[in-house]
Amino acid sequence: MSTLSTGFVDGRLYRACSFVYHLMVVEGCLVIALLPTFATVLPLAPDPRNAPLFAVALIPAGPAVVAGLYAVCRKDGSPARDFVRGYRSSWREVLKVWVPAVVLIATTPALVAAVVAVWLANAVVITSRFSFRGRDTARLAAYYLGARWRCTLNVLVLGAAFTVLVALTSDWVAVLLLSPALYLLARVTRPLVADVEKRFV
Repeated sequence: MSTLSTGFVDGRLYRACSFVYHLMVVEGCLVIALLPTFATVLPLAPDPRNAPLFAVALIPAGPAVVAGLYAVCRKDGSPARDFVRGYRSSWREVLKVWVPAVVLIATTPALVAAVVAVWLANAVVITSRFSFRGRDTARLAAYYLGARWRCTLNVLVLGAAFTVLVALTSDWVAVLLLSPALYLLARVTRPLVADVEKRFV
């Protein structure tokens, strides 16, 4: 094998290993940040009477999800440090949209809950990349449900696929696939992020 070919293969291998390492570190940070949520949610039966407890247990997940999105989108530096930085910089603002959304998802019919879930996905993506006030983030997240309908459709498909996978396997699969799922969410919402950056920053 020529030197050029060897360098090409080694470069691709290095990037692949670096990418996997990055996701693994972010996954570890997510698991640690979400331990209180896991400890409460995983033992619960999927009973409608448990919906209020699910909602309360999911409140700490908001800042962790935003921090995970922030970290998976960063290419340089330490993933763990990026996770901590993302958590510290956004936890207050994300809770302003996360808490009411989680309550609605837990207490409304499935169709309404699905729309709120996609709106919340937009909101956490925007919060992870920009420093808007909570109410402005809420408005932008609602606006982009229609303005970037392909992103909305992609988020719906991603969420449905993730839900089906977990339903067919185990809740532990959801735990193990948190960082890959956030990476895919960041990928499918790139047009939304680009438009926000172009028009509102």
